[in-house]
Amino acid sequence: MSTTPAANYLRAATPATTALLGGQDRLDPNNDAASSRLGRQTLLQGASTVEEVISMVPDDFRGVLREPLLGVASTATKLIGCRSTLQKWLQHQAAGTFPPHVRSKAPELQLTKEFGQQDAATESNSALTKLHTEYLAGTLTASIKAKSDEAAFLERALTPQALFDELKPLIEAKADSVLALSKLPNVVRDPASGELRVNGWIDNHVLRTIAMHVLEDCVVYAFRVISITEASALRTELKFHKKKALHQQADVEMADATKPGPSIQSLVDKAVSTQLKKLKSSGKGKGKTDGKKGKTSSKKPPFKASDKAKPYVPKPARKTKVSAIKGGKPAPQKGKGKAK
Repeated sequence: MSTTPAANYLRAATPATTALLGGQDRLDPNNDAASSRLGRQTLLQGASTVEEVISMVPDDFRGVLREPLLGVASTATKLIGCRSTLQKWLQHQAAGTFPPHVRSKAPELQLTKEFGQQDAATESNSALTKLHTEYLAGTLTASIKAKSDEAAFLERALTPQALFDELKPLIEAKADSVLALSKLPNVVRDPASGELRVNGWIDNHVLRTIAMHVLEDCVVYAFRVISITEASALRTELKFHKKKALHQQADVEMADATKPGPSIQSLVDKAVSTQLKKLKSSGKGKGKTDGKKGKTSSKKPPFKASDKAKPYVPKPARKTKVSAIKGGKPAPQKGKGKAK
């Protein structure tokens, strides 16, 4: 049967309605059981989330299957995490390293200085280190076995038979409850009076057929939930690895950009040193000229005896004039100019 874009949109937008519409054709007694089951399970593959799978369960049985299907998703998530941890521990065991929960420091013995210099002390420390390493290896082996047993336990809980045994009682109990509340009247016409009357109550064969379909598809519901959960975990893991690779690439580029190079101070020192060398080289050519243009005299002047260092003799202090007093009066000062 070909589908149009409108039909695809309707199926994606309303999975429960699509399942119900598809179920109407499958309730036709002319359709065989194989084609009916194939149609139902094909519709289930269109669900992309756990909630969509739950919404495609018939309404009468959706309430009783919601929590078990969410539990299946939780168990699948635990199994994925268990397998991931087990794989990491096996890698540690192959590489000779230890995971964080096993890693520990070997105990250090406090020995005297005199005994610590003896060969017996070295042998004792070596034996202690060896025993500690064996303890770590044994602990890792036991941890791997425990995690393997846990993974096997979770895998057994998600086998088809285990899922069917878990969901079957819930579906049967709900079917009995629904059928008891959906009896249909057996209406017949009285041959004598020609009136219609109820001649007993019969089971609703439509609900009985739906209950049988739910019982047949319950494992398909669970496995679709497991598939969606695993796909979501895979996308999350790929996203994590991409972020990690991008972070490592950024660290490498940052390290390349921050490599040590010539600093500003070293460049300044180098420029100053170059200028000083130029000044020194230009100062060597300067000197007294010898009367000829462009030539300098390299001869030193003769040494004179007067050039010897002479002792420093300070100058005599200046004498102050004291005015003479005659007759109790200061003597008149003589000045230049005409007398009056």
